[in-house]
Amino acid sequence: PEEPLVLKPLNSIGKYGGRVRCSATSPTTGGAEAWTLRTQPLFRTVPTEKGDLIVPNIAKGWQLSPDYKTLTVFLRKGMKWSDGAPFTADDFVFWGEDIIGNKEVVPVPSKTWTPGGQLVKISKVNDLTVRFDFAVPYPSIITFLAYEARMYYSIPFAPKHYLKQFHVKYNPDAG
Repeated sequence: PEEPLVLKPLNSIGKYGGRVRCSATSPTTGGAEAWTLRTQPLFRTVPTEKGDLIVPNIAKGWQLSPDYKTLTVFLRKGMKWSDGAPFTADDFVFWGEDIIGNKEVVPVPSKTWTPGGQLVKISKVNDLTVRFDFAVPYPSIITFLAYEARMYYSIPFAPKHYLKQFHVKYNPDAG
């Protein structure tokens, strides 16, 4: 991306390439335990002497409203999906409206995304800014997005450019 995340290596820069071998707890997990290698969260943690510090990861930053009901996430300019398509706020809105907000796809959304009994409303401010509006104060969403949202089913975005071909809203033949 034009605004990359630059990490300082612990000892030295590693060698690119090679093979990653991962274990699974059962034949049906598909290696879900290793999703953190493939799916990165918006925020990450950095250990400090006083505990973990939450810092930006694939997001450039965030702002939580004073009433803790609105989270605004700022994306890194130039981020792309693995196929080269732009990673934008549209991918969050698609996930919010067409995946978790679609009862045919997700009949019962996770409590993580329904605090106060209402589904989060996700909106696009611009291509690189997305807004999450919650019904009740929800300051722990930052912690969730840093710790728990590493699993593929918990991240609040999906590649709209690819998945819409399988969604009846965008492709009537998909149903």
